[in-house]
Amino acid sequence: MIKISSFSIMNIEGDRLLDDIDLKIKEGKTTLICGEPGSGKTLLLKSMKGLISEGLRKKGNIKREGRTGIIFQEPRKQLVRSNVKMEAAFDLENLCYPPEKIEKKIEEYSKFLDAEHLLNRDIDEISHGELTKTAILSVLVTEPDIVLFDEPLSSLDYPNREMLLEIIKRLKQKETTIVIAEHDIRDLIDICDRIILLKEGSVLEDGDPIELKNALYREGIKIPFPWELDIEARRDRS
Repeated sequence: MIKISSFSIMNIEGDRLLDDIDLKIKEGKTTLICGEPGSGKTLLLKSMKGLISEGLRKKGNIKREGRTGIIFQEPRKQLVRSNVKMEAAFDLENLCYPPEKIEKKIEEYSKFLDAEHLLNRDIDEISHGELTKTAILSVLVTEPDIVLFDEPLSSLDYPNREMLLEIIKRLKQKETTIVIAEHDIRDLIDICDRIILLKEGSVLEDGDPIELKNALYREGIKIPFPWELDIEARRDRS
């Protein structure tokens, strides 16, 4: 679904922000990219969508099969219209969908997200959690094969974190290919099929979440508390 081959990104000084990444993201799986701040996880995620800032140079290739949507860490930055329903229609209009099909897709996915009550609201009048749901709606109506989330939990309170986790679980049930960049993985462990651990722009570890728990702990990633207890207990016995 996504094939990354010898992929690097350099800044204007020639420093490598991502260094020779080789990865394959499997169709229908949920992959979690984690690492400490500055490790390159957001840069890698945005590169999967083809979003590379001016002043950066790339080397290598990223090939995607299927339509790709992304939800930014700050969802307000990706919303361009003043009304939720108008925002949901924006990309569909750009794809030249007929009005009746636009209405059908918005109705279908607003129900999927429990967002019908937001459709007539103004963007400037809704909460941060509702902005997140609006951004997800505007992506899902285009029926992407791949959905990318950039640190989706970092700025949400508990009820909205639960809301977002439920949405991700629903997408997983639909066998959507999901890639999430996040530092705090405690609430995502039960959802993800694979973890890619980055350090200083390179892949440090790649594999099953449970098998990587020691490496995650060592690199300062926020892991479930029972994992921490198990690791510390093993250290005490050794």
